[in-house]
Amino acid sequence: MKSFVRQGMLGVALSLAIGAVTPAMAQTAPAKPDTAAMVAELQALQAQARDGKREFVTSQISIDDKQAAKFWRIFDDHQAALAVLNRRRMDNIVEYARIWDQATPDQDGMTAVAEEALSIEKDEADLLAGTFHRLKRVISPVQAARYVQMENKLRAIVRFELAAQI
Repeated sequence: MKSFVRQGMLGVALSLAIGAVTPAMAQTAPAKPDTAAMVAELQALQAQARDGKREFVTSQISIDDKQAAKFWRIFDDHQAALAVLNRRRMDNIVEYARIWDQATPDQDGMTAVAEEALSIEKDEADLLAGTFHRLKRVISPVQAARYVQMENKLRAIVRFELAAQI
């Protein structure tokens, strides 16, 4: 069972790559990225993830018909808000690459990139907390906590996989 869950989570997580990496995590000089290709790949992965994530959540959380409409509305709201954060994150990665490509990376620009990365992380944590509080009014707190853990695990796997590539 754990292997199945891990494989399902990894598959979904890899598909969620657009929300993965913060440029502040880079420790060594990255190769000059092909920004257009990176953006296109991340957008394609995000599109693949939508259905897969819903299926994965369905397989992990049992909800009855009465709960389903409210649960999926909250889930969809959360995913829409994540998409906005993912876009911010992608824009920030592109900005990091642009600054890094300069002969001498701009200190103020890199500071702004790092601050934006931290702001995105804070906003994502706030979003997840708000989603948890909304969910526990619709499903049990145990199920809501399970959803939070799934989101955290999926996001962590994505971050790990993409950090290895940057």
